[in-house]
Amino acid sequence: MSNRIEELEVYNLSEAFADRVWFMVAKWEYFAKDTLGKQIVRPIQ
Repeated sequence: MSNRIEELEVYNLSEAFADRVWFMVAKWEYFAKDTLGKQIVRPIQ
């Protein structure tokens, strides 16, 4: 049994989710990205 967090399914799912959110927010206009986008992205970094 491995103790590596990278091998956990929940870790991989959350990493994929975070990537999807990051790339969606990156396409927003400056104001939306600077206000709402920062609030969304900060907790998942």
